[in-house]
Amino acid sequence: MKATARDIAISLKMVSEDVLPYFTDIAAELISEEGAQTALAKALALISGHTDKVQQRSLLTSQEGFITFVAHFPNEFHSPSYVFSFLRRMLSAQACDEIKGMKKMNDQRTAAFDIPVQFKEEVEEAAKRIAADPQGVTLEAAKTLEGLEEEERGRNGYGG
Repeated sequence: MKATARDIAISLKMVSEDVLPYFTDIAAELISEEGAQTALAKALALISGHTDKVQQRSLLTSQEGFITFVAHFPNEFHSPSYVFSFLRRMLSAQACDEIKGMKKMNDQRTAAFDIPVQFKEEVEEAAKRIAADPQGVTLEAAKTLEGLEEEERGRNGYGG
């Protein structure tokens, strides 16, 4: 969206001065009602076609309506099933059934997964309980996904 806004800003510089008198009265009215910055921001949003609330998107898949969480463990694990097993003890069966795209991180101690935003509060509550436990496990909403383990292309690494 920021790139679109920047493109619009560049295009605005190409608007002919001759057409401005047709818009100055309504511009002044909007500025007095909204303030200059808000009026311009709303106009840019409208021009770019982004007038609705931006939906939460997964960092793993960019899928709308999903949020990515990261679970970090004090010891290495070999399979995402270890993480699923842990999450089944912390979350409702309904939430666990909706977990998608579990990916292991390069450090072998962290996994990222997607869950529908409707379960965000449940996962955050579980994260608080986990943080209070001295096991050293953490669960938090992902801010970045640096260190994702690359998919193996086959047993020997060559595919097929």
